[in-house]
Amino acid sequence: MPISTGGGKRVGVAFLGCGYAADFYGPTLPNYPEIGLIGAYDPERDRAKTFVAEYGGR
Repeated sequence: MPISTGGGKRVGVAFLGCGYAADFYGPTLPNYPEIGLIGAYDPERDRAKTFVAEYGGR
């Protein structure tokens, strides 16, 4: 069941760390159209690049 943000507003989120847990959350983002991925950061830059290439954001 999608989270209600009230009034149909979208919420922007960013992932801090693109490792193990992000691999589970990223694929579920399309299930929540009210959540928009705006970016991702990881100390290993290639992991963040791979994550945003797959799921969006910067």
